[in-house]
Amino acid sequence: MSYSTVPGGVVLPLAAMQQLYGYEHHVVGGAILARNLLTSDSFKDGSAIKFAMPWPEVIAIVSIAFVFSLLMTWWPSRGASRVPVAEALRYE
Repeated sequence: MSYSTVPGGVVLPLAAMQQLYGYEHHVVGGAILARNLLTSDSFKDGSAIKFAMPWPEVIAIVSIAFVFSLLMTWWPSRGASRVPVAEALRYE
């Protein structure tokens, strides 16, 4: 059985890389935006606001989202890998 015929064999590593890239950039971008908003003078109106990231919660949410997104990538690719190529090309 070749690597490309394994259900999700090619799709899952590519999806995982794209998802990790997206999560990394969204978490970093969201943290920068939140810090900038919370520490700006127009937001805090003279009061002292301390910015702190809840890293355990962020890591838990990103991990759960990553697992579910891989599952939702694997499920359709598993079904698509069971369809013969000739039959898929003939379908109209």
